[in-house]
Amino acid sequence: AYGYHILKVTDIQPARARSFAECRQELLDVLRAQKEEAAFNAWLNNLKMKAVVKKEINVLRENTPS
Repeated sequence: AYGYHILKVTDIQPARARSFAECRQELLDVLRAQKEEAAFNAWLNNLKMKAVVKKEINVLRENTPS
């Protein structure tokens, strides 16, 4: 993350297009992760819409140290 990183190149391969068969599992993993995130966000937003938040100032004042 932060700081210095030292890398050593051990092999150089020319750029090439990968076949669908080579990318298939990676694509499925990305799509699955996107669907999971979308489902989680929908669930969370649904919970937020149903949530009832009450502000009880008296309770906050009682529990606040002086």
